[in-house]
Amino acid sequence: MGARGPASGSPLPRGAARAGRAARRLRRVAAWLCASAAIGVVCGAGAVALSLLARLAALAFCAHAWLVWLLPLAAVASLRLYRALRVSWATTTNTVLLRASVGGAVSGALAPAILLGTTLTLLCGGSVGKEAAALQLGGSLGSAVGGRLLDRWDLGAEDGGTFIRAGMAGAFASLMSAPVAAALFVLEVTVVRLTPRSVLTALVAALCGYAVAALTGVRPPWVAIASTVSPMLSLGATLEVTAACVAMALAFCLLLDLARRASLGPLARPVPRAVAGGLLVAAVMTALDVPWLGGTGELLMSAAFGGGVPASAFALKALLTLLVLGAGYKGGEIMPVMSIGAALGCTVGTLVGVHPGGCAAIGLVAMLSACTNAPLASALLGMEAFGAAMGPQFLLAALLAHLLTLYMGLYPANRMPSLRALLRSYRRRVDPRNACARPDDRS
Repeated sequence: MGARGPASGSPLPRGAARAGRAARRLRRVAAWLCASAAIGVVCGAGAVALSLLARLAALAFCAHAWLVWLLPLAAVASLRLYRALRVSWATTTNTVLLRASVGGAVSGALAPAILLGTTLTLLCGGSVGKEAAALQLGGSLGSAVGGRLLDRWDLGAEDGGTFIRAGMAGAFASLMSAPVAAALFVLEVTVVRLTPRSVLTALVAALCGYAVAALTGVRPPWVAIASTVSPMLSLGATLEVTAACVAMALAFCLLLDLARRASLGPLARPVPRAVAGGLLVAAVMTALDVPWLGGTGELLMSAAFGGGVPASAFALKALLTLLVLGAGYKGGEIMPVMSIGAALGCTVGTLVGVHPGGCAAIGLVAMLSACTNAPLASALLGMEAFGAAMGPQFLLAALLAHLLTLYMGLYPANRMPSLRALLRSYRRRVDPRNACARPDDRS
């Protein structure tokens, strides 16, 4: 027998019950969207702070290249900072991606730790980026802010992974000036099932993070230069650059994995490992006189888009990045990977007599896709940065690089066919058999 009203004793109309459930769902959706916007604003502001500190550190290193010899001191200071904040020194971008994939929480103390740790590394010319560091910062802030909002707002069942992904999207969009690509990137690298909540929360957070960066006027310099590069490349040139980036990505990911796992006696401990690695980096940069290859790689990317980089620049940048990250220094790997791809593409274009700037753009997209297992986001990032005219080349290069690297990637948490996972998720969403369930029974 149906439920009865308290006064009339008549059954409660089914339409009224459905309207009540619909109203509760709308309130919950509104709460999730507001939470995502709040997380996006906070994480966007954090990413802006990271970007400004990174620029100041880069300017200081450009003026005083001898700071590279202080890399060991930067490592010791970063280690003490992590211990003071009670954050594990072993925490990496892969750690945050894993938490975002399976749910859980990320320590709020990771945000200041990675912010200052990355700044110290860049101050001394370490070849690291800030984009992957922003993913850690965003995941930390997103988890902290989302946990507080969960107690105050009607957000339904706890899903820490949603908060982490929203924070990552907000911070990444703020740094890359590409909100749609940032949201898609986070969904791909975390191999999350596509649901309305996962897509909307990531997109809203990314748009809000991007808005914060736009309001503050903080924009990556390479994006402004990239907008001037828009030649149409032939199929042959695209395939040649992609093949070179696939080979480079496989070698880079394998060597980085070996460097991080290597444990040679006393070098297995963090401090001796970082000191030895820092001194080796300083010796290489001084001997070869390549201080301009330190830092995030934005200078290298800008030169590659202009078609003027030494033929060995991509290999030297890869070597310096492997040494710094393998020694355990804090910072990101995404921007160095992009700069390596751009320099390699420029070199290939110069060798085969094709537009070097356009080949640099293809190399950036192919290398990013090969190393992160995010082909769709990589192609979209290329279109947002360089223009839609090169869209077919970007998509071809990103998909081929993703497939030919056998899903190797920088992050063990993402070493699976992310494109196939996304397609499987889409098929589940549109499967007609899922429509057989009654609307009232759907979660």
